[in-house]
Amino acid sequence: MAFATYMKNIRLDREESQVSMAKKMNISVTALKLIENGTTKFPSDKLLENICEYTKSSQNDVIMHILFDEEDIKNRYLACRYLAYMYLLGWNITVSPFELHLTENYMRTFDAKIIKKRENKNIVIVASCNRFFERISINDVLEDKNFIGYLGDAVSLTLSIMDSFRGLHILFDNKDEKQHQMYDLFEKEKYHHLDFYIDVVLFDPDRSEVIGNKRVTK
Repeated sequence: MAFATYMKNIRLDREESQVSMAKKMNISVTALKLIENGTTKFPSDKLLENICEYTKSSQNDVIMHILFDEEDIKNRYLACRYLAYMYLLGWNITVSPFELHLTENYMRTFDAKIIKKRENKNIVIVASCNRFFERISINDVLEDKNFIGYLGDAVSLTLSIMDSFRGLHILFDNKDEKQHQMYDLFEKEKYHHLDFYIDVVLFDPDRSEVIGNKRVTK
């Protein structure tokens, strides 16, 4: 969902005029019109605070609904929450989902490609752990002790990306018991001599909080 759509929706849902809405947001009517016609793409820090107060929502909630539509949030809740969290830390979401066409008939999908603001070479690929286990179950990973092999599959898949990037964030859901167990296993592993780093991230989507973050490369 774009910022324009988000702001117009909350105004119409509350049956506000542009004048009354602008007053409550502490912005000019002209500024609100620029938002609703799509000229202003994202809120300033102050406006974000005002939107949160007006809607009784967290900053992560507001940004997530600006960045993503309801279908995305429903299907990729963990990733959408994490990407909103990263946006608030100063990262731009350049494309989400990030689809990589390896051949005419073969495509791999990651959750996003993000770039640190004012650091054009600081590019990171974000993917939930399920992206790497499409052909096997989490139970198989937990029962099979070859954890380094499964992480190796993730590495080889990421190496197939042709774009230049600096790191890979693999997301695990803190609210999912099995994903939590998998994180505990993977965060003990180490890879050497890679041209990019890998962080395994244990994230709580409801609290919008990183519970654990371990770099598994040297």
